[in-house]
Amino acid sequence: MLTLLKSQFVKLPRSLSPMRVLLLHPEDDPESGPWIRKQWERVVDLGVAGEQTYARWGDMFHSPVEQIPKFEIRDFSGVREALAAGLGRVVDEHGLDWWELISIRFHEQIALILRLEKLVAQLHSNDELFVTRPGLYSQILSLLSGRNVQCFRERGSHFGRTRRVFEAARKFSFDQLLQILGDKYDAGYQIRRLTARQQARFDSSVVLMPVAQANAARTAIAYAAMVPDRQFLLVTTRQSGCICAPPENVVSAGLASYATANSSVRECDHLLARWQRVETSLGLNREISALKQLGVFASVTKMLRDGLAIRDAWLRVFEREPVSAVFCNDDTNPYTHMPLLLAQQRRLPTIACHHGALDGGQLVKRSHADIVLAKGRMEEDYLVNTCRLPEEKVVVGAPSLPPKRKTDRLSEKSSIVFFSEPYALDGGRCREFYRELLPPLADLALGMNRELVVKLHPMESVWERRKFVNAALSCRPRENVRIVEGLLSEELLDRASFAITVQSTAAVDCTIRGIPVFVCAWLDYSCYGYLEQFIRFRAGMPLRSPAEIASIPSLLANFSAPDPDDLLQTISSEKLAQLLTEPSKMAMAV
Repeated sequence: MLTLLKSQFVKLPRSLSPMRVLLLHPEDDPESGPWIRKQWERVVDLGVAGEQTYARWGDMFHSPVEQIPKFEIRDFSGVREALAAGLGRVVDEHGLDWWELISIRFHEQIALILRLEKLVAQLHSNDELFVTRPGLYSQILSLLSGRNVQCFRERGSHFGRTRRVFEAARKFSFDQLLQILGDKYDAGYQIRRLTARQQARFDSSVVLMPVAQANAARTAIAYAAMVPDRQFLLVTTRQSGCICAPPENVVSAGLASYATANSSVRECDHLLARWQRVETSLGLNREISALKQLGVFASVTKMLRDGLAIRDAWLRVFEREPVSAVFCNDDTNPYTHMPLLLAQQRRLPTIACHHGALDGGQLVKRSHADIVLAKGRMEEDYLVNTCRLPEEKVVVGAPSLPPKRKTDRLSEKSSIVFFSEPYALDGGRCREFYRELLPPLADLALGMNRELVVKLHPMESVWERRKFVNAALSCRPRENVRIVEGLLSEELLDRASFAITVQSTAAVDCTIRGIPVFVCAWLDYSCYGYLEQFIRFRAGMPLRSPAEIASIPSLLANFSAPDPDDLLQTISSEKLAQLLTEPSKMAMAV
């Protein structure tokens, strides 16, 4: 198997001298570490930063700094191939395929292996490889190249690990920390079920809406409000998905309230044995074999045990409530995907949609819902032409927007909104993004007499982002910056002169309200093709460098809004009600 992995390593002519290659881990600061005192013939960033950052680092290293090879849309075929290798071989008595449910969690590691294969293919067989810290990157590179990869930092001491845990904990509120601890140590609700609210009970049919987090819950509520004569049961797998004041036709309940103390130990052992047989038989699949050698599958036993407990909780929902259909707002999440699969086994109507602008998960997962709702032509095009979903399966129909506030006077436009994102999840270097983007943007805000609002994603920390803002800006521009967390409010949008982001879903939220949006194309850090789709359908005007931020006022003078139907076409109450009853027939009629 090692030979199969090493086959990607290029053997260049011996006349070429070996190079000392430094690989910068995304969590390390290249300007602070023992590697800056060494000479390097080649430097590669395993993360993503901008052009100014790479120019600065290049001067420091006396060598150009390049990015890790990009993961292209077409490369997802390799991820799908790896994930499909074990399908249909770890199926329980309720029809759930546990290979499918669990292996989807490893698609990002598979994508990383494929990216690093591209990098290894560019290296000389005698090059000396150094990574700034040990971890998954160095392990994969060592496995693919068949040689030792040297690391500057050693694995941390107990004190160092404790300090990092403490620093990470500072980024979250107390409620968020409780949620994280619950997800990690009580995923099967053995403890949380004891304090969960009572189950909801219905006398007539109800549409089940499984959700895991707040954005998905808000989307579900928006759709449910459009069909006031139908009853909906919003069941949340996490506390963060709870909605305080849902519409009258929606009842909210926690999945923990349906959990039981019974443990499926025998079934878990049986399915785990099947998993291990499949895992062994998939040795010829390069990526699956690499995951096994890297020890990534060590967590499968816990995942399977927790997953069975969650499955049993969903089974109790179906047993106790008269579920007539399932409307899923995130079928990439295994826990909210389960009820959609259980409904399919019961031949109930199933609908899926995504709470964001676009769902890159469709590039790697199998879509089991009868119907997938797209909010407009942009999302429909992405699902059909990029993700290759069957055209007859996709129906255009968005929830209605909240009523527009009467605040359109020019004097109300008092801010510029920068929509930040958790860039680090995909290797983006947030501090460097802020360092390139904020200074020219803050200067523009002062020049236009506007406040600069930094709107954070729910997964971002105010404490950490404030540090990045302070590091990027001098005193006067910093005083004109306000950091906002929490839900995206209509008041914030009403006061925005324009918005700027890299690829946030908020670009669509702004555009459909007539707010100009600029996207920082030079900082594109995702492999899902979101930015290209936004630009193509005019959900954002591209900026190709930080210098172009100063030209925004002239670009605003020529701004023209796109066709609203490209981004949002509201579904009628009648059509949504019919889809919840006879989705296949309705799709054929569209």
